[in-house]
Amino acid sequence: MAGPSWSLALLSRSHVSLAITPLRSSLLVALSPVLGMELYAPLPSLQTSLTVIEHFDHPNLPSRVQPQCQPWSAHLHRRGYYCLWDTDRILDRLWRIIQHERRFPWRFPIAFQIVFGIILVIGAFFLPESPRWLLSRDRHEEGQAVLSALYGLPEDHQEIQLQKTIILDSIAASGHKGGKTSYSALFTNGKTQHFRRMVLGCSSQFFQQIGGCNAVVYYCPILFQTSLGADHSLAMLLGGVNMIVYSIFATMSWFIIERAGRRKLFLIGSAGQGLSMVLVFACLIPGTKSAANGAAVGLFTYIAFFGATWLPLPWLYPAEINPIRTRGRANAVSTAVNWVSNFMIVCHLSSTFLHCNLY
Repeated sequence: MAGPSWSLALLSRSHVSLAITPLRSSLLVALSPVLGMELYAPLPSLQTSLTVIEHFDHPNLPSRVQPQCQPWSAHLHRRGYYCLWDTDRILDRLWRIIQHERRFPWRFPIAFQIVFGIILVIGAFFLPESPRWLLSRDRHEEGQAVLSALYGLPEDHQEIQLQKTIILDSIAASGHKGGKTSYSALFTNGKTQHFRRMVLGCSSQFFQQIGGCNAVVYYCPILFQTSLGADHSLAMLLGGVNMIVYSIFATMSWFIIERAGRRKLFLIGSAGQGLSMVLVFACLIPGTKSAANGAAVGLFTYIAFFGATWLPLPWLYPAEINPIRTRGRANAVSTAVNWVSNFMIVCHLSSTFLHCNLY
């Protein structure tokens, strides 16, 4: 059952934004936590349930649809800021403070996400399609009306007509007339470098997952307990504090993304995470309690750098680097790469390490 289920999920993620419109995708996203609760509510253990939940919720369909819709609707100079808003992820990190494994304390915050899903379902009925999607399908009047609503100006205003012309020109120049692009276009290079752009987007998602974030995010309490010698309660508390630090620095990315740029944040994040891991393993060598405290600091600095840089950037970068013609399909592929990498690392490599006593 597991194999076909994961295969179906991966296939659906790769095609969801292309088989249906962004608005309908949003409705499907809103229903996912509601439907997901039916799947993981009966699971017997907290660890198993959280693993399944993470694969439904991070990265979930919002991670596929949100980077697609935001660049189509947001102002150019504020696009990065809006693309990094992810309230569900922040709430998810805050709820990880829960210290006990009794059923209610961890089932309630998970079930409570249904409330936000219901709000999204209702709100999605009032959500318009993106102007670029409408204009690419020659629905000019609707696209112009959406632009008017986004800018808060009359439809005949000069700014609205200018933005409409810019979008139509970009669609014509990209060869995306009609809004249909085959997957074979992703493997072409030439002047447009479609394949290279897709690989860049996929590589950012892949390296986000193999850079060590899963060990800190999923197994932070275990690391504190087994490697640093903390008792169970203290390990769970430190794990919760670590996730609060995660949320704070993820929020900081909203305010620095447009000022620092994408490439610089990638470099800063890579350097910070690398130095943090060096601090962790260096402090674990002596085997003393005081040195283990330094390793704990390294885990905190790692998650801080990751939250501010490598957490949001791989979701924004593919949407910006791919041209309009292949953006939808390239985003689908890069998101699938993230999900496959996350699943393989968390569900397979972790169990392999446990069996080999590598933890």
